[in-house]
Amino acid sequence: MQSKDKGMQQKRICINLRRGEGDQLYEYLKEQLLKQHFTLVKTNYEKIDAEKLIEAARGCDALISGVDTWNSDQLKRVQGRLSLIARMGVGVDGIDYAHASAYGITVTNTPGTNSQAVAEGAVALMLSLLRNIATADRNLRNGQWNNRTLTRQLSNARIGIVGYGNIGKRVISLLQGFTHSILVYDPFVGKAIEGQEYVRFTDLKTLAQESDVISLHLPLTDETSHLIDRAFFACMKPTAYLINTSRGAIVDEEALLEALNLKQIAGAALDVFEQEPRVPDALKAMDNVVLTPHMLSATYESAFATVDALVDTICSYFAGKPKNVQGSINA
Repeated sequence: MQSKDKGMQQKRICINLRRGEGDQLYEYLKEQLLKQHFTLVKTNYEKIDAEKLIEAARGCDALISGVDTWNSDQLKRVQGRLSLIARMGVGVDGIDYAHASAYGITVTNTPGTNSQAVAEGAVALMLSLLRNIATADRNLRNGQWNNRTLTRQLSNARIGIVGYGNIGKRVISLLQGFTHSILVYDPFVGKAIEGQEYVRFTDLKTLAQESDVISLHLPLTDETSHLIDRAFFACMKPTAYLINTSRGAIVDEEALLEALNLKQIAGAALDVFEQEPRVPDALKAMDNVVLTPHMLSATYESAFATVDALVDTICSYFAGKPKNVQGSINA
């Protein structure tokens, strides 16, 4: 982290997070920023309060962004004093960072800080689906004692990983104790890292056809939106499962529901959804679907590491050494 700079007290930081006074993580963030002599402006605006957030942001030098979205028009209205939007997390799909640079606003994130947490969560969902854990728990609580259902072992499954970035690689590392039968699709990577030479790179259709469990680990972009569609589900085995811990819109939810109803696939586990926090009632009603509320990236370890990285990124930016900057309109 950069050294303290008394000049930082001239910098106003708008914090728009759903955490506030008394929350352990927020208090830690507040403490770290005050140590660097920033002036803090705390808000907690939802999407419906976009106008209030815009007004608050216009009076600050930087904005710490949680899940708020920023389109081109909104960014244009806050240009001037505001020069930095620092995302607390990895995903920046809700921010039009391409146009932000045109308005003199730098967008940063904190890559890698939650990779292990998400990877562990993805493997947990694999085990829950294959061993029928979530359904068995619900049934037992409802008075049903059913131990006759035969489940499947992760060690006998071929795993398909879509996206060979930080999280995808860590999922594969965690799977080493279970299986070495792993397929990967990533159009930007064609070679495995050291220690993962057993990974076989292939095209998306082949991965869909041959995998028993498919786990998604890629960012949401124009190219990946609804990447997992009806054509993809039509290629999957009827005994295969889909896991999404990346971004909801990567999966066409209507196509997923259709595939589940038609038994084109055996089930799914989702930590993310197209219109969060809305979750389709039809998904909630299915026993072969495991649902979690976009929580798998949030562990104690990852959360505090993210705060440290966030504060370091902000200090680096105002020290004239920006890091973790997202692409510009000219990139």
